[in-house]
Amino acid sequence: MKTLSPPVGRRFQKQQGFSFFTLLLFIALAGLLFSFLASTAPKLYECFLLRELADRVVKEFAPLPLEEVQRRVKIELGRSRVILTQESFRMLPTTQGYRVAVRYEVPLELRIGEHTFTVEGYEKWVFLYEVES
Repeated sequence: MKTLSPPVGRRFQKQQGFSFFTLLLFIALAGLLFSFLASTAPKLYECFLLRELADRVVKEFAPLPLEEVQRRVKIELGRSRVILTQESFRMLPTTQGYRVAVRYEVPLELRIGEHTFTVEGYEKWVFLYEVES
């Protein structure tokens, strides 16, 4: 009866592949990325909505008086659940319609529990958009 023994002079190599620690690290990084995107993506979508609203004010609402335009903008913002200050969405009447300036801040932060993490110098991104008819 023969017994199997490893050849002399050769070492057994570790199996190549993911270890459990690597899998946990991968899941943790994916979770951090998802957390960051969950807090930032809705704000980026609001930037898209504000740009579209500014374009509508300039193109569609140009013949209307300022009070009516402000009422319609308030309705659109309420429907989209976007909360703005007066400085964030400015409408100025011009001779041919309106001039709209949008300044909206998007926080670039990672929240884990009660802690908030940011990269120094990159705490927020400012969306600037200006359009005139």
